[in-house]
Amino acid sequence: MRPARAMRPPFRPAARLAGALLGVLAWLAPVPSHSQQVGSQQVGSQQVGSQQVGGAAPAAPEAAAAGIAVGREGGPTRVLTPAALAALPAVSAPLPAGHGTASRTAEGPLLWSVLVEAGAVDPAAVREQVRQIVVLTGSDGYTAVLALGEIAPEFGNQPVLLALRVDGRPLDPAHLRLAVPGEKRGGRGVHDLVRITVGTPPAAAR
Repeated sequence: MRPARAMRPPFRPAARLAGALLGVLAWLAPVPSHSQQVGSQQVGSQQVGSQQVGGAAPAAPEAAAAGIAVGREGGPTRVLTPAALAALPAVSAPLPAGHGTASRTAEGPLLWSVLVEAGAVDPAAVREQVRQIVVLTGSDGYTAVLALGEIAPEFGNQPVLLALRVDGRPLDPAHLRLAVPGEKRGGRGVHDLVRITVGTPPAAAR
């Protein structure tokens, strides 16, 4: 009488194939980088939650208030910081009253003084002043234009100013604005100024 043969486990090709695939996928899976492994990193005595290492650092709050870029079209640009603007002689002028708002008083340097300080205009080049424009740009892309002759001392001499204070209260350096006295609407009183450019209109450049 022959001894009974041991029962072999049934061959399961699907199970073996699945196991092989899992092994390959585990081998191909990327190893987390050091920057991905940092979760809640302890720095000194302070806890930094979900710190990102190796990524771009968030912009500093004061970066937006670094100053206003002032220059000539196609020429060098100078950034005037709030401190440099505050060092210029200040004047005061009424702001145009908006819808339902009372008149307010703005204080700050004349726009002409700002342009001269940045080297964007030449006070001695009087003839050029009647054919140039000043383009003012806010942080949201809003743009308004003044004729340089409006503010040039030899011509209009209008006291258009860069407001650093309104009713005696300092404005946030990131929210400086233009004040155009005498206007019925405030469309050219650009808020949150970031750039002032002096240029020549195409028709006048011919």
